[in-house]
Amino acid sequence: MTTGGVPWYIDQDARHSPKTARFQAWMAARGQQGVITSASCKVSALGTPGAFVTVDPGGFVINSRATAIAFEAYADKFDSQLTLPVTPTPGASRTDLVILRVENPYAGGVGTGSWPIPADPVGGPYWQARVIEGVTPTNITDVTSWNNTWTALTLARIKRTNSSIVQAADITDLRSLVDLSGKRIIDDTLPPTSPPPIASQIYTNSIHFPTVTTFSHNTTAFTDWPAGGVFSVPIPDWAVECDIFGTFNPQYNNDTWGEFRFRVGSGTGNTTPTIMWDENVSADQAAGPGPQQFVIPLGGTWSIPSSMRGTVQPWQAQVHMLNPALHLGDLGTRNGVYLNLFINFKRYPY
Repeated sequence: MTTGGVPWYIDQDARHSPKTARFQAWMAARGQQGVITSASCKVSALGTPGAFVTVDPGGFVINSRATAIAFEAYADKFDSQLTLPVTPTPGASRTDLVILRVENPYAGGVGTGSWPIPADPVGGPYWQARVIEGVTPTNITDVTSWNNTWTALTLARIKRTNSSIVQAADITDLRSLVDLSGKRIIDDTLPPTSPPPIASQIYTNSIHFPTVTTFSHNTTAFTDWPAGGVFSVPIPDWAVECDIFGTFNPQYNNDTWGEFRFRVGSGTGNTTPTIMWDENVSADQAAGPGPQQFVIPLGGTWSIPSSMRGTVQPWQAQVHMLNPALHLGDLGTRNGVYLNLFINFKRYPY
């Protein structure tokens, strides 16, 4: 049995295979695909809209989809803007995708496509910018969900109705950054957004609750509160667990005892660590001009279910009261009450 090969890098006349070079590209991008910078490969309408779109110059990495080429990627850059034709849509609606597609006629295995050898086998080209017309569904965000045999990178979506020109408003940017913390993900649990959100290693946001509301001390079951206290959080597909930090500063008018948590996703099954508070009204506080405010610190580590990775999930604030017979204080919101959330997603549990 033959074992081993020629690793990167052996001296003298050792021959290094194309798959070894593609493996270097895959490693350099840490298994991610996308464009190199936020300016790379951006799709735009013409200055004077017409039946064309442009693709700005830049660099990209595209992971191989071929079954015989695991852990390999293609990387390249181009220095001049590309112009691509888009055919009219008379009397019909249509959704198109603008993609970069590697067309490697030498790759073996399933999922390579059937590509001809270029007229110039040395100079290529072996990748092309393409407009793929008439794809479904209309809110598609990734060409591989339409055709999973292509080694391709999605740049933008074009949606038009009965038009021979492409306007800027017709184009939705679908690029992802190669960087691990910059991947766009499909929003499949909430109404689709345009463009899809980007999942990052760090999520941070703050919600203000200026409207006066009350949460009764008699509410002993976990309840969604305050109204509107929900964050739409893109969870990276590589995240296994996360650290949760934050603060909530409701007002209170008497002794309060309760618990606070986030419900993640739909239903009641997925909840983050629960934070307990016990806030007593002292003589000085009771003599104050009105309701007081206190800060509930949020914290903990939460294991992310595999079904939630690579999706957008609602993180809903929930509260319930404990021992209402002895703790008569109600919670409230008013101007100056904030819910702050900071999440650090982790690839592996520590």
